[in-house]
Amino acid sequence: MNTSLPDYIVRAGERDAHPFHMWEGMQSIPETLSKTLEAYRDNSYAPFGKVIADKKHVYFTGCGTSYYNGIAARYAFREIAGMNSSAEYALEFLNYPPLYSENDACVGISHTGGTAAVIEALKRFKNAGGYTVGITDVAGSPLTQTADGCLSGAAGREPALPKTRSYTAALLKLFLLTADIADAKRSDTRGFREDILKTPELSAKTLADNEQLVKDVAARNYKKMYIFGSGINLATIQEGALKLSEAAQIVAVPLQLEEGMHGPWVTMNRGDLVIVLNFGENNRAKCEKLLESLSYIGVDLLNITDGVSSPAHEKYRIHIPVPELFTAFYSVLPLYQLTYFTALNNGKNPDFMRLWEENYLKTRLSLPR
Repeated sequence: MNTSLPDYIVRAGERDAHPFHMWEGMQSIPETLSKTLEAYRDNSYAPFGKVIADKKHVYFTGCGTSYYNGIAARYAFREIAGMNSSAEYALEFLNYPPLYSENDACVGISHTGGTAAVIEALKRFKNAGGYTVGITDVAGSPLTQTADGCLSGAAGREPALPKTRSYTAALLKLFLLTADIADAKRSDTRGFREDILKTPELSAKTLADNEQLVKDVAARNYKKMYIFGSGINLATIQEGALKLSEAAQIVAVPLQLEEGMHGPWVTMNRGDLVIVLNFGENNRAKCEKLLESLSYIGVDLLNITDGVSSPAHEKYRIHIPVPELFTAFYSVLPLYQLTYFTALNNGKNPDFMRLWEENYLKTRLSLPR
């Protein structure tokens, strides 16, 4: 490895065999969630929550995984805090801003705390008089110096280039912030907080319970995967597809449940893998009809669900019996495992995004960040 490269690239390329950094990142998710809860107990987000509770609209902005955090957070804000919110791509939010004002708040999300588009978007938002909060895993980063307040992580920067533990850690911070906003509005958050406290234990169980099945799925060496989802799992399908693309370097297509049935399914072929995130009674009948319909093409079907029925057309099944609002913490975990084991089966380094190839390294280093 060329030591003149940035430190984060050098570190990502340290390993050439299992266990890669990505594996350790996945396995550390329960511990990271526990540390995040411990940090919250020492210093709750109530001061931020009280300010945001009086705002009219909350914007979440970020790039990639951080943007997907915002997609998931808006469901919690709406259901638990009773607040209007929206998720915005950071560059779109910067260059084509909505009509925000001093009556609004913006939560900027960046694992490294150095994403330029997020930082510049928050600066512009502050200049308009709005209130800003940053969420990052890197203390002392530019984001912490830009936002009015910041929720920093306990685990620091992930070594692997494709991130895993940072997604659920940021989601947990957003859910804790949701609870504090709801408390400021004098809502009853007891049940919601009880489910929050279960996230470390249930994450560990989900990883352990499904590892062998996911290994078996990955062993089929699928070259193309489609992931259907709806509701809060709109975040999961995009996060899962991103990781499969980055780390396993296969074609992975995220599809909103209804939109995916309006045309993209015709690109599927026998031998592809279709993953359906089948959560919530609102989606149950449509998901199970989708599983039946796609079976005529001859695709293999993985049903990840909180339900108890077993559609005859599924090939694989993962059962995650949690409230729909919390499924985003757990539905992503088998997708991370699938990414990792697919990468190993294909002889890929899941940490490094093909940067051992000179043309890909040049591209990475020249891309505007």
